[in-house]
Parts: sequence; C-alpha cells; structure tokens
Amino acid sequence: MIKDRGNIKWQSAMMLPEYVKLLDKARMDYEKIEKPIIDEQMMQEIEMNIHEAMK
Repeated sequence: MIKDRGNIKWQSAMMLPEYVKLLDKARMDYEKIEKPIIDEQMMQEIEMNIHEAMK
C-alpha cells in the first residue's frame, strides 16, 4: 500500500483552517489509547520479569 498524504493533502487546500484543526484533533482523539490500570499482582510479575532479564 502506498503511504502518501492522501486526503490530508486535499483537506488543507479545500477547507478552512478551523476545520482542518478540528479534524486533526478528532483524529488524535480517535487514535488515543488509554493506559491500563496495573494492580499489585501485575506489578510484581513485571518486576520479577525485569529481575530475571537482568540476570
């Protein structure tokens, strides 16, 4: 698949700057990933894996 600017190239030329900013913000919000909540047991497992990897 060719990765060029595609629609983004035409959006800025044919749309008002306010709309372009809103579309950029909407795209960033859509792609945002929330951080998972790590409980105590998961934290201990991660620490154990780190200690084993350091050995």
